[in-house]
Amino acid sequence: MKKITYIIIISLFVGACGSQTNKEKLTELKKERNELRKQLSSVNNEIAGVEKAIQKDGGKLPSKNLTYVKTDEAKISTFKHFLKIQGEITSDNNIGVPAETPGVVKKVFVEEGDEVKKGQKLAQLDASVIEKQLEELNTSYDLAKTVFERRKRLWDKEIGSEIQYLQAKNNKEALEKKIETVKEQLSKTTITSPLNGTIDDVLLKQGEMAAAGLPAFQVVKMSEMKIRAEISESYLNQVEKGNPVKISPATSNNTFLSEVKTVGKVINAENRTYMIEVGLPAEAKTITPNMIMDLEVMNYQNDNAIAVPVNVVQKTNNRRFLFVAEQKNGHLAAVKKWVTTGKTYKKNVEILEGLQPGEKVIVSGYQDISDGEKISVK
Repeated sequence: MKKITYIIIISLFVGACGSQTNKEKLTELKKERNELRKQLSSVNNEIAGVEKAIQKDGGKLPSKNLTYVKTDEAKISTFKHFLKIQGEITSDNNIGVPAETPGVVKKVFVEEGDEVKKGQKLAQLDASVIEKQLEELNTSYDLAKTVFERRKRLWDKEIGSEIQYLQAKNNKEALEKKIETVKEQLSKTTITSPLNGTIDDVLLKQGEMAAAGLPAFQVVKMSEMKIRAEISESYLNQVEKGNPVKISPATSNNTFLSEVKTVGKVINAENRTYMIEVGLPAEAKTITPNMIMDLEVMNYQNDNAIAVPVNVVQKTNNRRFLFVAEQKNGHLAAVKKWVTTGKTYKKNVEILEGLQPGEKVIVSGYQDISDGEKISVK
């Protein structure tokens, strides 16, 4: 067949060259030659396919209407099912740091995103009035202390009255307490960080009036962040502490692996959900508080499961079936298997009954076959 084809091509080429010698005709003949080569290649592939089918069918010529299929062997494997939910990044150490006393903001020492240590100064309020008050008290205290020391020396020598001694002592001690109180008030004009963490928000500006008790800074301890998520009560007792979780920020394609840390047992009466907490892995460095996270929480695992592609399972009269390839009367045939399915995850479905390990499940061409029909495997 190849020789005949090439003779035809050469004849056409020679004839064409004899009648026309221009370049356009030559180009056209080359295109015809290339097209004939493609057709020849297609015919050769079909012949090879028929020969392969004959070999598989014991040397018999396959039927003209024989259906070609692909199969996969049913095997025991681990099947897992994951719930897809969303959660929010939170932290027990996400603290709003307030100003403890009112005052004009004199200086802000940090910006959003700064790392801070416990006790580090965040802002300074105007303390000029308190400082003057403390200076006056210190002056009064120096005098009271001198009077007390003199009265004490006289009293130790049994000179003077006891009343004078006690008054001098009382004046000195009263001023000491006042100084301590004013120093404490002065310390409150300096806003400091209560923990090691990161400045998440700065709510004060220099020159503004800080209100006592209202948050001035938001400080977060990033190393102790976690994800809180709600799960429908229908899955109660399916999610346990330690179950694997796949974490993906809703704004990126990054995926991290973690596990369930705590599982709530109280159902929210308003939305019929319960709360779980998921640990945040250390490598998730770009995660920040209040971010929305996509979670896949494992709620089912079968270590001795048979799973098949979900599309090969068909349904009729509320029953499900698939096709397997079996030898019947000396030839390969499609056999319908009624099955009971379990959970479905992504592209696979769990087969609970009706399919045994080792059976050849038809995964391609199953749409065009019927029970008992002769088939050939590609």
